[in-house]
Amino acid sequence: MTVLQKRGNMKFQLEFHPNPDCMTVHVAKQLTEKAIEMWMDGTDLDRNDEIHSPAPAYVKEIYALDGVTDHISLKRYKLGVSKGKLFSWDDLAPKIVAIMQSYLEPEGTAEMVGQAIMPTIADMVEVRRMQLEPMDFD
Repeated sequence: MTVLQKRGNMKFQLEFHPNPDCMTVHVAKQLTEKAIEMWMDGTDLDRNDEIHSPAPAYVKEIYALDGVTDHISLKRYKLGVSKGKLFSWDDLAPKIVAIMQSYLEPEGTAEMVGQAIMPTIADMVEVRRMQLEPMDFD
């Protein structure tokens, strides 16, 4: 077995956003060849047309978790997910990572790389400012 054939760990990093109900899981393994894939409410997971592709099995499993809501998106090396307000990332994040690892590196383990990325105070202030400013559509 060459080094390239050897199974390894699924390296990941968590990123939390100013919206406390959104999280991104960055991985070192390509998730999609498209610029972005998105499933909005779990009802379109098997849709297959010129714009949409059926969701991978791990996306379907993540959608099935209690607390996962609204959307899941894939970019080349990251998965974005949202949760309901009454649910905790402390409970959901390990389950999401375990599901991804079971598909991406089934014989390996999940290995967190670095600290989780947290929003800065400036990020939070900007989000609040945008919420309070009236929208100008002219």
